[in-house]
Amino acid sequence: CSSDLFPSHDSMGPGYFPMVLSLILSLIGVIALVRAFIVGDSEVQGFTAKGLLLITLSTVLFAALIRPLGLALSVMVVVMVSAYASSKFNWKHGLAIALGMAVFCSVVFVKALGLPMEIFPFFMR
Repeated sequence: CSSDLFPSHDSMGPGYFPMVLSLILSLIGVIALVRAFIVGDSEVQGFTAKGLLLITLSTVLFAALIRPLGLALSVMVVVMVSAYASSKFNWKHGLAIALGMAVFCSVVFVKALGLPMEIFPFFMR
C-alpha cells in the first residue's frame, strides 16, 4: 500500500530519512538529466580509466583498512587516493583535505554519534 511506501510525518521510523533522501537525490538526478538534454551545449570531455580505477580502489581500501588502521588513517588514505585520481592533484592540498576530513569524521562519527569504531590504529592505542 502507498502508506507503507510513503509514511506520514506522524509515523516516521528509522527508514524515513533514507527514503526522503533517496527521493531528493533521485529528483536532482532527473533534473540534471533533463537539463543536459535541454541545454546540450557542452560536450563531455571524457573520462580516464585512472580516475575510475582509483575511485573504486579508494572504496575497497576503506573497507580493508578501517579495522587495522582505524578511522583517521583510513579516511586519510581514501582521500589521498581519490584526490590522486584528479588531473589537478596537488600533494599539499590533498594532505590538508585528508587531515581535515580525518578530524571531521572522527569527531562526527565516533565522538558525536558514538559509533563503535577506533579512531587510531591498533599500534597507536
